[in-house]
Amino acid sequence: MNKLWWIFPLLLLVACKGLNDQPAKQTLTVDVTQLQRQMQVGGALVPGVNIDPEVKALMIGPLVLNEGAIPWSLDQIQSDDIYQIFGQAMVNSQNYFTIYDLPLNQSVITIELPPVNSKRFQVLAVGLRKRPASVSQVGKGGNAGAGIYFGLSEKSYAVKELANGSIAIQMKRVCLVRPTPAGCASFGNSLTDTPRVAASVEIVGFRLDGADYTTYAAPLPVLVSNTTEAAQAVTWLTAVRDEIVARGLKPATLSVLTTHRTSVLETEACKALAGQTDPYNTLHRSLCTLTEFTVRY
Repeated sequence: MNKLWWIFPLLLLVACKGLNDQPAKQTLTVDVTQLQRQMQVGGALVPGVNIDPEVKALMIGPLVLNEGAIPWSLDQIQSDDIYQIFGQAMVNSQNYFTIYDLPLNQSVITIELPPVNSKRFQVLAVGLRKRPASVSQVGKGGNAGAGIYFGLSEKSYAVKELANGSIAIQMKRVCLVRPTPAGCASFGNSLTDTPRVAASVEIVGFRLDGADYTTYAAPLPVLVSNTTEAAQAVTWLTAVRDEIVARGLKPATLSVLTTHRTSVLETEACKALAGQTDPYNTLHRSLCTLTEFTVRY
């Protein structure tokens, strides 16, 4: 028995070496200043944004895709119930997500990535007007309707492609939540559902299945700067929808084209349109950034 005394230190050495050989965690850097600016969240690092933000928190992390899954696109996101939208992929990924209170007075954040041999992933970001206690509660119960901005990386990545790198995310309002987020103008989630509009926004056009749709049911542009004008805009959108149905059309998608001339992100030329009527519906379309709110049927 005494002759084997040397075996135990050797086993301990091997065990310790095995622990030290664990692969280092892979991370990804995200430009959070740009994320906050897109959601019009004020803060020390977001100059010019002094409004009381509707967005109070940010959830962000890598959404690990199911084997062979096609990457998600923003126009597939119709609500803020992330577990209904992304299914098992969200369940499998939730431990990689982090929730931050906003505003963040730092230029970047670092997110942890799955192990290097994991399946492909997309970076998912959600702007929340109410912070849930945990990721698993996002879009559920009393937190339903809290997710009003979504962002997704445009394609999926293998961990080794982005490990220790950086990425920028484009954020977009989600309009089919209650109450309707500010700046939204959208058809409802069915051809009988009430459209959603909330100031401030300008409606400058429509698309049916991706193609421009000409209508005589609404006077464009529809300018919305208060709740009264928002209610009238709902009437106009309802009239456009009813016109489409009356024509016997069965759209797979309907889109509202909008601008936001009061946005801090806009050019001075666009902001200068405030108070103007734009009778030929040309100024907003040419001087402002077009945002498309699309509903899939």
